[in-house]
Order: sequence, then structure tokens, then C-alpha cells
Amino acid sequence: MTMTLERKCAVMKRCLRVLASGWLVASIATGCQKESEIARYSVPRQLSDNPSRLVEHRSGDRQAGASERRRERMLAAIIARNGRVWFFKLNGPEEPVAEQAGRFREFVESVRFADEGAIPEWKLPDGWRQQPASGMRHATIEINTPKQPLELAVTPLKTGAGDFDDYVLANVDRWRQQLGLPPTSKAKLFGPSERSGELIEVKLGDGEKALIVDLVGDPGSSAASGLAGSSAHPPVELASARSGNDGSSNGRPLTYKAPSGWSPGKVDGLRQVAFEVRNGSKQAEMTVIALAASAGDLLANVNRWREQVHLGPVVRDELERQLKEFLVDGVKGHRVELVGPTDAQPREGILGVICSHRGKAWFFKMKGDAELVEQERGRFESFVHSVRFDGIDGAHDGH
Repeated sequence: MTMTLERKCAVMKRCLRVLASGWLVASIATGCQKESEIARYSVPRQLSDNPSRLVEHRSGDRQAGASERRRERMLAAIIARNGRVWFFKLNGPEEPVAEQAGRFREFVESVRFADEGAIPEWKLPDGWRQQPASGMRHATIEINTPKQPLELAVTPLKTGAGDFDDYVLANVDRWRQQLGLPPTSKAKLFGPSERSGELIEVKLGDGEKALIVDLVGDPGSSAASGLAGSSAHPPVELASARSGNDGSSNGRPLTYKAPSGWSPGKVDGLRQVAFEVRNGSKQAEMTVIALAASAGDLLANVNRWREQVHLGPVVRDELERQLKEFLVDGVKGHRVELVGPTDAQPREGILGVICSHRGKAWFFKMKGDAELVEQERGRFESFVHSVRFDGIDGAHDGH
């Protein structure tokens, strides 16, 4: 049977449509297969030579690096000589300071006092450069490291009278706060022997000795949040004013009315006033201490007191809820009451008032048996209210 020309053309058109449809399906299938392969076998990107782009592709590493960079280390030496204390302090990021730790020790061991004028001499390690005195600093020593420059500050201060261990503790606690660390105690700092505490004692060649402290912490933590920077907070000085326990001024900075039943306690250059309080076998001690105003940070001091009665530290927000305003001769202060846990032996309590006035931080503190401290709260508050800064101008300046 023969097909007409018209019939043959129609058949050919149908064949072409089928072939075209098959080619399209194959093309789509092939395309999908390639897309699937790309999704499963992506080719790694070449790392850029641009450091900023490297960071963008490693956000997890960048965050970890930022956390490490917040950690700082401080190496500090304290040398007492002829009524002065010399502070040598090196601080900065943990790693570059760690690389200088051996040289810092060698530098401290090289310190000598050639005469009674108590001006030290030392030998600089290679790469350290001394700059002239400025402000409170006797010298600034620049240290170039592969990562970044560091500074070692040399600062002398007069100690005044008082317990030298308390003086050292006040400065170490200040440094600890700068690094976001909780306060320590004299028992931990000095230990039962010269080699068992947190301080390292180094013998110098001329018979003097240096105390070295090594601290690592995070300045960005809550404990350090109130500090603008370590360079803004020089070492703490002791106040040298004294007061008698008899309630009379005698040209001294404090007068007060002593409650009946309180017995005079030991007064020295650090303790302006001291009383002993007893009730049978229970006892407590009431003291008034003056330090330089830089030692008056509420968080650091209250946390130190909390440790003394076996309580854990608090952060600044918690502290603000515990404090109550308290006036001392018209000067605004803060009062805190602390009671140790029931299972503590002995269980102790603290009543404290802290205020700052005319360059000094004043600490009014009763510490002892928790029940006795509670019983004496009224007398404690009456005593602090009776205080007058008679020997200090501007007692009502409201600081």
C-alpha cells in the first residue's frame, strides 16, 4: 500500500516531535544530575591572602581568639626600703607577658639600692628601654615583643605607719580586681611559711628582698567592670592619721562616742580606732581603718569580707541590692551586714560601713561571733553615727 505525499509528511512531523521531546527530557535529567553532583561534591574555596577575609570564613576561631585575648597576666614586685615601697608592675595579654616572665625575674633580682637615698638601680635585659619619669612613675620601661609592645611601670610610695602585710594585701587585692579575680586573704597570700603562700620571696644581692605576685585573669569580667584600666589605678597608700580610743580629738581626725561595754583594742598606723566586745565566751572586734581612696571599691571590699565569714563572692548587681545608704558625719556611705552559713565553725558575722572622704577610704567594721554581732548592731550604728571628722576640712562635702 502506497502512502500519499501528505500522509508521509504527517508521519515525519510526529517522529520529529517525539525525538525532540526525548532530547528535552534527557537534557533535563542530565542537568538535574549535574546539580545533584555539585550539591554533594562542592569544591573547597581557596583561602584568601587577605587576613580580614580569613577571619570571615572562620567565625568560630575568631570568637575563640577574642576570648583568649581578654585574658591578661600581671607580674608585680614589691620592695620596701627606708619608709618607701617600690612597685614594679608588668601587665598585658597573657602570652606576650608569659614570654617575658624569666626576664622580669632577672630584672627584679638585679635591683640594688646603692645609698641611703633609696633610689634603686637595675640592669635592663636586652630589648628593654627605660623612659624618663612621669607623673607618679619613677620610670617606665618599654618592652618590645614580636606580638605587641609592653610597659613595666616603676612607682614609689610612702607607706606610713601600719601593718605591712595589710598594706601588701590591699595592693594585691586591687590588682586582682583589675584582672577580674576575687579578693584573697593574708592567710592565702603569705601562707604559714615564706614559701607556701601566693607571694614569691626573692632575695636581692644587697640584702633586700622582693615579693613577687603572678596573676592571670579576665579584665572584662564583672569584678573588673568598674575599672577604667590598670594604669588609672596606682598602688594603694596607707593613711597615716591616727585617733585615740578615748573619744577625744587631741588634734586627730576622728572624734566619736564609745558605747558602754566596749573595751579599747589595739590601735596602730592602720587601725585608727579599735574596740573589743565580749559577752561570755562570745567575742567580736570593732575597727576603724583609713586607706587611700583608691582602696574604697565596694565590690572588692565586700567580697573580701564575705570570704572572711565563709560566703561566696557576689557580682555588682547583687551587691547593690545588699547595700544600704548610711551617713557618717554627713558623708554618704554604704552599710552591709553579712552572716556566715549555719554550718560554719565558728559562725561569724560582719557589720560594715564604707565611705570616702578627702582622699581616704574609711572602713568601719565589726567582726566576730554572729549572734554577738547581731546583738551589737544598734551600738555599732550609734557609734558610726557619732563619728565626726573634726581634724579634716570639709567633713560635710557629701563625697
